[in-house]
Amino acid sequence: MKTPISIPFPAGTRPKLRFSTGACKFNLKPGENSSWVEGSYDDPTDNLPCVIEQSGNEVSISQSRNISGLVNVFNRTPTFDLILSSQNPFDLVMEGGASDNCVELGGLPLSSVAVSFGAGKFEMSFLKPNPILMDSFKVSTGAGSMTLLKLLNAGFKNLRVEGGAASYKIDFTGQLGQDCNANIQIGVASLDLDIPSDVPVAVKSETTLGGIEMGSGFTTKDGWLVNQAYLTNPSPALSISASVALGSLKLRIANSTGGA
Repeated sequence: MKTPISIPFPAGTRPKLRFSTGACKFNLKPGENSSWVEGSYDDPTDNLPCVIEQSGNEVSISQSRNISGLVNVFNRTPTFDLILSSQNPFDLVMEGGASDNCVELGGLPLSSVAVSFGAGKFEMSFLKPNPILMDSFKVSTGAGSMTLLKLLNAGFKNLRVEGGAASYKIDFTGQLGQDCNANIQIGVASLDLDIPSDVPVAVKSETTLGGIEMGSGFTTKDGWLVNQAYLTNPSPALSISASVALGSLKLRIANSTGGA
């Protein structure tokens, strides 16, 4: 059953939008619609209905936990197709389980973003700059794969990434507006970092039981790996602290569009 979704902005300041999903495909992108959230939820199982709740300035969109309906989920996966409005600033929280997520947030005025997923596939991109400063950006995953693209466009001041048994690809290209920090702590996983060539970047890396593979374009300075842009002008800059307990860490220089 396909359910239309249309949610207006709350009347108060700094609203929060929370997604709590289980087994599903989740597609999210920005738009110019007047409503905060527009789109649809398609549940071919008819056993995992969409639930929308509001408390003050917070709106929650979730799936009901109907255990009897889980038998058919993997053959008939529910799908969210949603568009978020860029008209007003808001906080975004995304929580999920074993799901397939494609999330584009470019150009949205995001005050903060918090992502927490247990398993599955998650891809998030910022193809356009955030028009406001992002106070907080947190990403946490258990197992699966995580791809984060053009993160400097998110406009964060502080980014924290934590993961267990997952595969991570993080692309730090985009526009740098101010000094910012990224703290990445990964367990049993592979971590690939794409570092922009035209933005000052300093990286401090550590692997407990694993190796570091580093491409050309980096220089060691005061215990940090820095690119040429940092040597030319170290401020404003992106500072990255990356730690992998058991796995590989790869560093490479990417161009401003995120390519090799």
